[in-house]
Amino acid sequence: MDNDDYRRGKLTTHKKFGEDFGILAGDGLLNLAYETMLSAIHKAAKTGDAQAVLRYSAAADVIANKAGVDGMVGGQSLDVMLTDKPMNEEQLDYIFRLKTGALIEAAFMAGGIIAGCDENVTKLLEETGYNIGFAFQIKDDILDVTSTQEVLGKPVLSDERNNKTTYVTLYGMEKAEKFLGVSLAEEKEIILIVAKTSQKNEIMKAIMEQAGLESKEKAIVFSLPVTSTVGVRMPEEEFLD
Repeated sequence: MDNDDYRRGKLTTHKKFGEDFGILAGDGLLNLAYETMLSAIHKAAKTGDAQAVLRYSAAADVIANKAGVDGMVGGQSLDVMLTDKPMNEEQLDYIFRLKTGALIEAAFMAGGIIAGCDENVTKLLEETGYNIGFAFQIKDDILDVTSTQEVLGKPVLSDERNNKTTYVTLYGMEKAEKFLGVSLAEEKEIILIVAKTSQKNEIMKAIMEQAGLESKEKAIVFSLPVTSTVGVRMPEEEFLD
């Protein structure tokens, strides 16, 4: 783990309160998440709302899976295990998908499931979360090299100090920035497709605004075909050269 002293310009929990309380705070917050989800399921069950129970329990299942050994914990574990060791593209992508992307995927998927989205739309939301998580991690790698602690709110060059493989060290700055652009473009495309297939138009309009889609992109949402090539990764040479 990076054990950085600062996040968002403030001392990290383990630095301000000690490692013991840092660990306990993490344990407590994780447990609180399950308390919150189970409480919602229990309340729905008491009212006899079977559909709500199904939706809430399905959302809770996604969150638990994406947070656990097949998600964030698994990705972070591999990241720690491979520190100071050479890492290939497949391993780095796997870490990004789990360590950073899994919880963002969970947020998109859980919201969709609770709102009543079908499996196809939920899958698109998962892909959206994946691309946002992937883009976030690449951008974080770039900023670790190009930004300052005052701007970023945390120490810079920490990847170099910890001898970690990143998209910048693996591909170089120029290709890392191109990978970032591809991920953001795919994320926007998926959101447009979800908007096309969703009946929750007001909700999707808000999501599109948060995603930074231009007005001309919003205008063509309902003329888009439902089919897409999203999720099909182009060979590296096709978009990096």
